[in-house]
Amino acid sequence: MDAERYHASTRALTERLAADERVRGLVAVGSMAASDHQPDEWSDHDFLMLVADEAATYFRSATDWLPDHASILLHFPETEHGVKILYQDGHLLEFAVFTAADFDLARINSQRVLVDRDGFTDRVARLVADTRASAAGETKSDAWLLGQFLTHLLVGLGRHARGEHLSGRRHVKEFGLADLLQLLSRHKAAEAEGHLDNLDVFRRFERAYPQLGMELNRALEQPTLRSALDMLDLLEAELSGLMDATHQAAAGVLRAKINELLS
Repeated sequence: MDAERYHASTRALTERLAADERVRGLVAVGSMAASDHQPDEWSDHDFLMLVADEAATYFRSATDWLPDHASILLHFPETEHGVKILYQDGHLLEFAVFTAADFDLARINSQRVLVDRDGFTDRVARLVADTRASAAGETKSDAWLLGQFLTHLLVGLGRHARGEHLSGRRHVKEFGLADLLQLLSRHKAAEAEGHLDNLDVFRRFERAYPQLGMELNRALEQPTLRSALDMLDLLEAELSGLMDATHQAAAGVLRAKINELLS
């Protein structure tokens, strides 16, 4: 969706919901917030709503309140509060509808309040602060992440060797990658300006670390065993200072197993 249509859709949604007294608050999140980063042609519309108790079911199940609702192709509940909408042109809406009793279950980082009633902006600000505190509190130690990375790769190799290629690929290229991204973003200075997502370590990593992002993507394009070896090489090249003698010994065992399987 081009920028003009995107912003027109945001305005139409905001105007429609601002006119409905059942809607007590609307906050754009992610790219739709246009705060840390601007939406582009690939951006979805992502937003959260606070509504009166009796209106929650309507806003989760009906579509006539949405812009261009006649062009909706797919509509389904993703979670208890969340809904996904797919339009015929491929544009995606992801939103969640909360009541006063359950709004604090949401987690928010980038945001822009579009409809504010009953002090909604203050409530969003508290939720953003809670989200940041929660993300900081969930931080795992370097030793834990290093151990997870090495053992995720090891399990992945075993699954692959056993013929469980899908599971092996997942352990290396999803679980192991997530461990490595957390370590890199924690200890490597950003190569370029960018805003990492404190709720999703994968988001916008390449903007902040274009060179590392290129190397990781190149590694992920390789078959599973080669990918594991390239990721291990990158760990040792970039973060060797974090590895104590036990991590180095474990990395050596892992490297030997990979090379044995590759031979």
